[in-house]
Amino acid sequence: MPLTYAIGTPLTAVIMLAGIYYGAMYGGSTTSILLNIPGEAASVVTCIDGYQMAKQGRAGAALAIAAIGSFVAGTAGVVGLTFLAYPLATFALKFGPPEYFALTLLGLLLATFLSSGSIVKGLLMVATGLWLGCVGIDPVSGKFRFAYGIMQLSGWAGFRDDGHGALRGHRDLP
Repeated sequence: MPLTYAIGTPLTAVIMLAGIYYGAMYGGSTTSILLNIPGEAASVVTCIDGYQMAKQGRAGAALAIAAIGSFVAGTAGVVGLTFLAYPLATFALKFGPPEYFALTLLGLLLATFLSSGSIVKGLLMVATGLWLGCVGIDPVSGKFRFAYGIMQLSGWAGFRDDGHGALRGHRDLP
């Protein structure tokens, strides 16, 4: 946002960027409710109930619920962040490799056990994701991993991110 560099103070620029962000977060719910197309990733869940309300002729109510919910949640988030930012930052600075490993393991286990269907399919989904995540350039050393001399696999991360939403993991397995 080049405009934020010309604004008087850094505080004003941050407030403008926050306004743009909150507007984008709310704006994604409009297409989710009316067209069943999420405008951004956080609006995917809005497609489930919001579009059904729109099909029943209650699109105005769904949009009002989304607007009020966005305002209340945004306000609560800003107030909560105001009081909790310093203690959370202090706590986060104490994290080391064992804590990061534990959080990563917790995320993988939650992805396995909270997936619908069998645990074996959830484990396959996690293992496939980890396997595909290893292909490409190592972000620490810059060396190729599992590229086997194929230069096209060096940009694998872009395909991996795009394919993540398309594959949807274990739900497509028989």
